[in-house]
Amino acid sequence: MNFSVTAILQKNRKNEDGIYKIAIQTIINRKKKVELTGFKAHEREFVKGKHLTSKIINRALAQEIAKREQRISEMLASGEKISIEKLNKPVRQSFKEFCDSQIKKLQTSKEPGTLRNYDKQLKKWFAFYSGWEITPKRLNDYKVILSKSGLSENSVWDSFKVLKKFYRLALNEGLVKDNPFVRMESAPKYESIAPEYLTLEELDAIEDCELTKDLAVVRDYFLLECYSGLRFSDWTRYAIEQIGNERNLKVRAKKNGEPVYLPIDASPRLKAVIERIQPYNYSLEHTNRMLKLIGIAAKLNKNLRTHIGRHTFAVMCATLGLSVETTAELMGITIKVASVYYKVTRTKVKDEFAAWGKI
Repeated sequence: MNFSVTAILQKNRKNEDGIYKIAIQTIINRKKKVELTGFKAHEREFVKGKHLTSKIINRALAQEIAKREQRISEMLASGEKISIEKLNKPVRQSFKEFCDSQIKKLQTSKEPGTLRNYDKQLKKWFAFYSGWEITPKRLNDYKVILSKSGLSENSVWDSFKVLKKFYRLALNEGLVKDNPFVRMESAPKYESIAPEYLTLEELDAIEDCELTKDLAVVRDYFLLECYSGLRFSDWTRYAIEQIGNERNLKVRAKKNGEPVYLPIDASPRLKAVIERIQPYNYSLEHTNRMLKLIGIAAKLNKNLRTHIGRHTFAVMCATLGLSVETTAELMGITIKVASVYYKVTRTKVKDEFAAWGKI
Protein backbone atom coordinates (compact mmCIF):
# COMPACT_ATOMS: atom_id res chain seq x y z
CA MET A 1 0.00 0.00 0.00
CA ASN A 2 1.50 3.32 -1.13
CA PHE A 3 0.45 6.74 0.09
CA SER A 4 1.75 10.29 0.31
CA VAL A 5 0.53 13.56 1.82
CA THR A 6 2.08 16.78 0.55
CA ALA A 7 1.40 20.49 0.20
CA ILE A 8 1.13 21.74 -3.40
CA LEU A 9 0.18 24.80 -5.42
CA GLN A 10 -3.08 24.23 -7.26
CA LYS A 11 -2.19 25.25 -10.82
CA ASN A 12 -5.24 24.02 -12.65
CA ARG A 13 -5.69 27.51 -14.07
CA LYS A 14 -3.02 29.80 -15.44
CA ASN A 15 -2.53 32.89 -13.31
CA GLU A 16 -0.63 35.82 -14.84
CA ASP A 17 0.62 37.18 -11.50
CA GLY A 18 1.97 33.75 -10.49
CA ILE A 19 -0.06 33.50 -7.24
CA TYR A 20 -1.85 30.21 -6.63
CA LYS A 21 -3.90 28.55 -3.90
CA ILE A 22 -2.09 26.14 -1.58
CA ALA A 23 -3.70 22.71 -1.16
CA ILE A 24 -3.02 19.43 0.63
CA GLN A 25 -2.73 16.54 -1.80
CA THR A 26 -3.25 12.98 -0.54
CA ILE A 27 -2.49 10.01 -2.80
CA ILE A 28 -3.46 6.47 -1.81
CA ASN A 29 -2.88 3.65 -4.25
CA ARG A 30 -2.70 6.17 -7.12
CA LYS A 31 -6.01 7.77 -6.19
CA LYS A 32 -5.74 11.48 -5.50
CA LYS A 33 -7.57 13.90 -3.21
CA VAL A 34 -6.85 17.64 -3.17
CA GLU A 35 -8.13 19.94 -0.37
CA LEU A 36 -7.68 23.71 -0.31
CA THR A 37 -6.11 25.26 2.79
CA GLY A 38 -7.12 28.91 2.45
CA PHE A 39 -3.53 30.03 1.88
CA LYS A 40 -2.00 31.43 -1.31
CA ALA A 41 1.60 31.84 -2.44
CA HIS A 42 3.63 32.98 -5.41
CA GLU A 43 5.12 30.09 -7.31
CA ARG A 44 8.62 31.48 -6.73
CA GLU A 45 8.00 31.48 -2.94
CA PHE A 46 6.67 27.92 -2.70
CA VAL A 47 9.27 25.20 -3.23
CA LYS A 48 8.95 21.47 -2.44
CA GLY A 49 5.82 21.89 -0.35
CA LYS A 50 7.11 24.76 1.80
CA HIS A 51 6.81 28.54 1.79
CA LEU A 52 10.24 30.14 1.65
CA THR A 53 9.42 33.06 3.97
CA SER A 54 6.24 32.34 6.01
CA LYS A 55 6.71 30.19 9.11
CA ILE A 56 3.01 30.59 9.96
CA ILE A 57 1.93 29.00 6.66
CA ASN A 58 4.48 26.19 7.00
CA ARG A 59 3.34 25.44 10.55
CA ALA A 60 -0.31 25.30 9.49
CA LEU A 61 0.50 23.05 6.52
CA ALA A 62 2.52 20.70 8.74
CA GLN A 63 -0.45 20.37 11.10
CA GLU A 64 -2.83 19.57 8.24
CA ILE A 65 -0.46 16.99 6.83
CA ALA A 66 -0.01 15.41 10.28
CA LYS A 67 -3.80 15.06 10.71
CA ARG A 68 -4.13 13.10 7.48
CA GLU A 69 -1.09 10.95 8.19
CA GLN A 70 -2.50 10.18 11.64
CA ARG A 71 -5.79 9.07 10.12
CA ILE A 72 -3.96 6.78 7.68
CA SER A 73 -1.79 5.38 10.52
CA GLU A 74 -4.92 4.61 12.58
CA MET A 75 -6.47 2.73 9.68
CA LEU A 76 -3.25 0.76 9.20
CA ALA A 77 -3.00 -0.09 12.92
CA SER A 78 -6.60 -1.32 13.05
CA GLY A 79 -6.25 -3.45 9.93
CA GLU A 80 -8.88 -1.30 8.23
CA LYS A 81 -8.78 -1.12 4.45
CA ILE A 82 -7.38 2.26 3.48
CA SER A 83 -8.98 4.38 0.80
CA ILE A 84 -9.34 8.00 -0.21
CA GLU A 85 -13.07 7.82 0.51
CA LYS A 86 -12.52 6.85 4.15
CA LEU A 87 -10.41 9.96 4.76
CA ASN A 88 -13.66 11.95 4.66
CA LYS A 89 -14.80 10.28 7.88
CA PRO A 90 -14.11 12.20 11.12
CA VAL A 91 -10.75 11.35 12.65
CA ARG A 92 -11.32 9.46 15.88
CA GLN A 93 -9.40 10.90 18.79
CA SER A 94 -6.64 8.70 20.14
CA PHE A 95 -7.10 6.73 23.36
CA LYS A 96 -4.63 9.11 25.01
CA GLU A 97 -6.63 12.15 23.90
CA PHE A 98 -9.79 10.48 25.19
CA CYS A 99 -8.19 9.79 28.59
CA ASP A 100 -6.88 13.36 28.83
CA SER A 101 -10.36 14.72 28.15
CA GLN A 102 -11.89 12.43 30.77
CA ILE A 103 -9.37 13.51 33.41
CA LYS A 104 -10.33 17.13 32.76
CA LYS A 105 -13.99 16.23 33.31
CA LEU A 106 -13.12 14.53 36.60
CA GLN A 107 -11.23 17.52 38.02
CA THR A 108 -14.27 18.81 39.89
CA SER A 109 -15.25 15.45 41.39
CA LYS A 110 -11.91 13.77 42.21
CA GLU A 111 -9.16 14.68 44.65
CA PRO A 112 -5.88 16.05 43.20
CA GLY A 113 -4.00 12.98 44.45
CA THR A 114 -6.42 10.68 42.64
CA LEU A 115 -6.03 12.65 39.40
CA ARG A 116 -2.24 12.53 39.72
CA ASN A 117 -2.40 8.76 40.12
CA TYR A 118 -4.61 8.49 37.02
CA ASP A 119 -2.07 10.51 35.06
CA LYS A 120 0.87 8.51 36.43
CA GLN A 121 -0.62 5.10 35.63
CA LEU A 122 -1.83 6.13 32.17
CA LYS A 123 1.58 7.53 31.24
CA LYS A 124 3.10 4.12 31.99
CA TRP A 125 0.57 2.47 29.68
CA PHE A 126 1.04 4.96 26.84
CA ALA A 127 4.81 4.45 27.03
CA PHE A 128 4.01 0.79 26.27
CA TYR A 129 1.20 1.26 23.71
CA SER A 130 -0.83 4.25 22.53
CA GLY A 131 -3.43 2.79 20.17
CA TRP A 132 -7.02 1.60 20.55
CA GLU A 133 -6.30 -2.05 19.74
CA ILE A 134 -6.03 -3.29 23.34
CA THR A 135 -6.09 -7.09 23.29
CA PRO A 136 -5.81 -9.70 26.06
CA LYS A 137 -2.33 -10.63 24.78
CA ARG A 138 -1.22 -7.00 24.87
CA LEU A 139 -2.53 -6.66 28.43
CA ASN A 140 -0.74 -9.85 29.50
CA ASP A 141 2.51 -8.58 27.97
CA TYR A 142 2.08 -5.29 29.83
CA LYS A 143 1.53 -7.12 33.10
CA VAL A 144 4.77 -9.06 32.60
CA ILE A 145 6.70 -5.86 31.91
CA LEU A 146 5.34 -4.17 35.06
CA SER A 147 6.14 -7.20 37.19
CA LYS A 148 9.69 -7.44 35.83
CA SER A 149 10.22 -3.74 36.58
CA GLY A 150 10.04 -4.56 40.29
CA LEU A 151 6.49 -3.39 41.03
CA SER A 152 4.57 -5.26 43.71
CA GLU A 153 1.45 -7.23 42.82
CA ASN A 154 -0.72 -4.49 44.33
CA SER A 155 1.07 -1.79 42.32
CA VAL A 156 0.48 -3.77 39.12
CA TRP A 157 -3.16 -4.19 40.17
CA ASP A 158 -3.46 -0.41 40.67
CA SER A 159 -2.05 0.26 37.19
CA PHE A 160 -4.61 -2.08 35.65
CA LYS A 161 -7.41 -0.67 37.79
CA VAL A 162 -6.84 2.81 36.34
CA LEU A 163 -6.42 1.57 32.77
CA LYS A 164 -9.58 -0.53 33.08
CA LYS A 165 -11.53 2.46 34.42
CA PHE A 166 -10.77 4.65 31.41
CA TYR A 167 -11.26 1.82 28.91
CA ARG A 168 -14.67 1.20 30.46
CA LEU A 169 -15.51 4.89 29.95
CA ALA A 170 -14.62 4.51 26.27
CA LEU A 171 -16.75 1.36 26.16
CA ASN A 172 -19.71 3.23 27.64
CA GLU A 173 -19.39 5.94 24.97
CA GLY A 174 -19.32 3.38 22.17
CA LEU A 175 -15.74 4.16 21.13
CA VAL A 176 -14.78 0.49 21.55
CA LYS A 177 -16.92 -2.63 21.38
CA ASP A 178 -14.93 -5.32 23.20
CA ASN A 179 -13.68 -5.62 26.79
CA PRO A 180 -10.30 -7.41 26.63
CA PHE A 181 -9.79 -7.26 30.41
CA VAL A 182 -12.35 -10.01 31.03
CA ARG A 183 -10.42 -12.34 28.69
CA MET A 184 -6.98 -11.97 30.25
CA GLU A 185 -5.22 -15.23 31.10
CA SER A 186 -4.20 -14.03 34.54
CA ALA A 187 -5.52 -10.63 35.60
CA PRO A 188 -3.64 -8.83 38.42
CA LYS A 189 -5.13 -9.45 41.85
CA TYR A 190 -5.12 -7.29 44.93
CA GLU A 191 -3.34 -8.87 47.90
CA SER A 192 -4.87 -7.92 51.23
CA ILE A 193 -2.22 -6.42 53.51
CA ALA A 194 -2.63 -5.66 57.20
CA PRO A 195 -2.84 -1.86 57.54
CA GLU A 196 0.09 -0.12 59.17
CA TYR A 197 -0.87 1.95 62.21
CA LEU A 198 0.63 3.64 65.25
CA THR A 199 0.43 2.50 68.86
CA LEU A 200 -0.22 4.86 71.77
CA GLU A 201 3.49 4.71 72.62
CA GLU A 202 4.41 5.75 69.08
CA LEU A 203 1.85 8.56 69.16
CA ASP A 204 3.39 9.75 72.43
CA ALA A 205 6.84 9.72 70.80
CA ILE A 206 5.52 11.92 67.99
CA GLU A 207 3.83 14.24 70.49
CA ASP A 208 7.00 14.65 72.57
CA CYS A 209 9.81 14.87 69.98
CA GLU A 210 11.50 18.21 69.31
CA LEU A 211 10.65 19.64 65.90
CA THR A 212 11.10 22.82 63.89
CA LYS A 213 8.10 25.11 63.57
CA ASP A 214 7.18 23.83 60.10
CA LEU A 215 7.47 20.20 61.12
CA ALA A 216 5.39 20.86 64.23
CA VAL A 217 2.55 22.18 62.07
CA VAL A 218 2.62 19.01 59.95
CA ARG A 219 2.84 16.88 63.10
CA ASP A 220 -0.28 18.47 64.59
CA TYR A 221 -2.38 17.94 61.46
CA PHE A 222 -1.20 14.35 61.22
CA LEU A 223 -2.22 13.79 64.84
CA LEU A 224 -5.56 15.41 64.04
CA GLU A 225 -6.01 12.67 61.43
CA CYS A 226 -4.98 9.98 63.92
CA TYR A 227 -7.51 11.21 66.51
CA SER A 228 -10.40 12.02 64.15
CA GLY A 229 -10.02 9.91 61.00
CA LEU A 230 -9.97 12.95 58.71
CA ARG A 231 -8.58 12.36 55.23
CA PHE A 232 -5.65 14.49 54.12
CA SER A 233 -7.94 16.31 51.68
CA ASP A 234 -10.07 17.38 54.67
CA TRP A 235 -7.24 18.60 56.90
CA THR A 236 -8.14 22.21 56.16
CA ARG A 237 -11.86 21.72 55.54
CA TYR A 238 -13.16 20.55 58.88
CA ALA A 239 -15.39 22.70 61.06
CA ILE A 240 -15.92 23.11 64.80
CA GLU A 241 -19.50 23.65 65.88
CA GLN A 242 -21.04 24.30 69.26
CA ILE A 243 -23.95 21.97 69.98
CA GLY A 244 -25.46 22.64 73.35
CA ASN A 245 -22.65 22.92 75.87
CA GLU A 246 -20.20 20.87 73.84
CA ARG A 247 -17.81 21.58 71.00
CA ASN A 248 -17.96 19.13 68.10
CA LEU A 249 -15.65 18.45 65.20
CA LYS A 250 -17.63 18.14 61.99
CA VAL A 251 -15.68 15.49 60.15
CA ARG A 252 -17.84 15.05 57.06
CA ALA A 253 -21.38 14.82 55.71
CA LYS A 254 -23.33 11.69 54.92
CA LYS A 255 -24.68 11.09 51.44
CA ASN A 256 -28.01 12.49 52.61
CA GLY A 257 -26.30 15.70 53.70
CA GLU A 258 -26.59 15.03 57.45
CA PRO A 259 -23.33 15.96 59.23
CA VAL A 260 -21.21 13.56 61.28
CA TYR A 261 -19.64 14.94 64.45
CA LEU A 262 -16.95 13.98 66.95
CA PRO A 263 -17.32 15.44 70.46
CA ILE A 264 -13.99 17.22 70.96
CA ASP A 265 -14.04 17.38 74.77
CA ALA A 266 -14.49 13.60 75.01
CA SER A 267 -10.89 13.07 73.87
CA PRO A 268 -8.07 14.93 75.66
CA ARG A 269 -5.70 14.17 72.78
CA LEU A 270 -8.04 15.51 70.11
CA LYS A 271 -8.84 18.56 72.22
CA ALA A 272 -5.16 19.39 72.72
CA VAL A 273 -4.39 19.14 69.00
CA ILE A 274 -7.39 21.28 68.02
CA GLU A 275 -6.28 24.04 70.39
CA ARG A 276 -2.78 24.35 68.91
CA ILE A 277 -3.57 23.82 65.23
CA GLN A 278 -2.12 26.39 62.76
CA PRO A 279 -2.99 27.26 59.12
CA TYR A 280 -1.88 24.62 56.63
CA ASN A 281 -0.88 24.96 52.97
CA TYR A 282 1.43 22.05 52.11
CA SER A 283 0.87 19.58 49.27
CA LEU A 284 0.44 15.85 49.84
CA GLU A 285 3.91 15.10 48.49
CA HIS A 286 5.57 17.72 50.68
CA THR A 287 3.56 16.56 53.69
CA ASN A 288 4.73 12.96 53.28
CA ARG A 289 8.34 14.10 52.96
CA MET A 290 8.02 16.05 56.22
CA LEU A 291 6.26 13.15 57.94
CA LYS A 292 9.26 10.98 57.12
CA LEU A 293 11.47 13.47 58.95
CA ILE A 294 9.06 13.51 61.88
CA GLY A 295 9.23 9.72 62.09
CA ILE A 296 13.02 9.92 62.22
CA ALA A 297 12.88 12.60 64.92
CA ALA A 298 10.50 10.43 66.98
CA LYS A 299 12.80 7.42 66.46
CA LEU A 300 10.05 5.32 64.92
CA ASN A 301 10.83 2.27 62.84
CA LYS A 302 8.11 3.26 60.37
CA ASN A 303 7.92 5.38 57.26
CA LEU A 304 5.20 7.85 58.25
CA ARG A 305 2.70 8.77 55.56
CA THR A 306 -0.67 10.48 55.76
CA HIS A 307 -2.75 7.33 55.27
CA ILE A 308 -1.29 5.80 58.45
CA GLY A 309 -3.28 8.39 60.40
CA ARG A 310 -6.64 7.00 59.26
CA HIS A 311 -5.46 3.44 59.88
CA THR A 312 -4.49 4.46 63.40
CA PHE A 313 -7.90 5.99 64.05
CA ALA A 314 -9.70 2.87 62.80
CA VAL A 315 -7.58 0.51 64.93
CA MET A 316 -8.10 2.70 68.01
CA CYS A 317 -11.86 2.71 67.47
CA ALA A 318 -11.83 -1.09 67.33
CA THR A 319 -9.55 -1.34 70.37
CA LEU A 320 -11.77 0.92 72.43
CA GLY A 321 -14.81 -1.17 71.57
CA LEU A 322 -16.63 1.21 69.26
CA SER A 323 -19.05 -0.66 67.03
CA VAL A 324 -18.18 -1.37 63.40
CA GLU A 325 -21.16 0.75 62.41
CA THR A 326 -19.84 3.74 64.33
CA THR A 327 -16.33 3.43 62.92
CA ALA A 328 -17.66 3.17 59.38
CA GLU A 329 -19.91 6.17 59.96
CA LEU A 330 -17.13 8.32 61.35
CA MET A 331 -14.68 7.47 58.54
CA GLY A 332 -17.10 7.39 55.64
CA ILE A 333 -16.18 3.85 54.61
CA THR A 334 -18.12 0.69 53.86
CA ILE A 335 -18.10 -2.48 55.95
CA LYS A 336 -16.64 -5.22 53.75
CA VAL A 337 -18.75 -7.95 55.32
CA ALA A 338 -21.93 -6.05 54.51
CA SER A 339 -23.40 -4.61 51.34
CA VAL A 340 -24.84 -1.42 52.71
CA TYR A 341 -23.81 1.49 54.85
CA TYR A 342 -24.81 1.27 58.49
CA LYS A 343 -26.23 4.39 60.02
CA VAL A 344 -25.86 5.49 63.59
CA THR A 345 -27.40 8.49 65.32
CA ARG A 346 -25.42 11.45 66.54
CA THR A 347 -26.24 10.41 70.10
CA LYS A 348 -24.74 6.96 69.60
CA VAL A 349 -21.56 8.47 68.14
CA LYS A 350 -21.35 10.84 71.10
CA ASP A 351 -21.90 8.12 73.72
CA GLU A 352 -19.48 5.64 72.18
CA PHE A 353 -16.84 8.25 71.48
CA ALA A 354 -16.80 9.12 75.19
CA ALA A 355 -14.50 6.09 75.56
CA TRP A 356 -11.74 8.31 74.14
CA GLY A 357 -11.66 10.07 77.48
CA LYS A 358 -9.94 7.02 78.91
CA ILE A 359 -6.75 7.58 76.91
